[in-house]
Amino acid sequence: MIVKKSLSFSQLKEIYEQEAVRDFPSEELKPLSTLKILMEKNLYEAFGFYDQDKLCAYAFFLCLPKGLAALLDYFAVLPPYRSLGIGSEILFLFKDLYPDLGGILIEVENPRFASSKEEEKVQERRIAFYEKSGALKTDISLSLFKVPFEILYLPLSKTLNKSSSQKELRALYGAFIPKESWKKSVELQ
Repeated sequence: MIVKKSLSFSQLKEIYEQEAVRDFPSEELKPLSTLKILMEKNLYEAFGFYDQDKLCAYAFFLCLPKGLAALLDYFAVLPPYRSLGIGSEILFLFKDLYPDLGGILIEVENPRFASSKEEEKVQERRIAFYEKSGALKTDISLSLFKVPFEILYLPLSKTLNKSSSQKELRALYGAFIPKESWKKSVELQ
């Protein structure tokens, strides 16, 4: 049975330095200092998912007060636990994390911009994984710090339309991207 635990910044830092640097390309990793500031402002939450006290996955979220959706910033299942159905089980647990929100916005690398066929297949499998767990395509694509993403939406209590999703994304990204950097950092379509 998978158990969810809320993480402190020091626990987040440990997972970031040991796991996230392996699981995500460096250009997709926000600086730890940014995550610390967001946590201090109560805008960022980190969760560890454990199987008998062993970390098997982690998820970091950006969530604004009075927001309609949280942003799944990072989510990964550790290598020994992959392909065992744990990721799907954890996505189901997300519904308990934010019962008052409409849903969770999910950034996924856009396979149309993959640098190889192998990378494209990995990105398409990731999208299929989320869709199999109930996530919906939003028809929103964006470039965040020159990394192309598609946005999926995992409904919790309601479905957001494209306009509402874009508004939520602007507010969420605005929590960590200074307004003067917005134009050169984010291209939202």
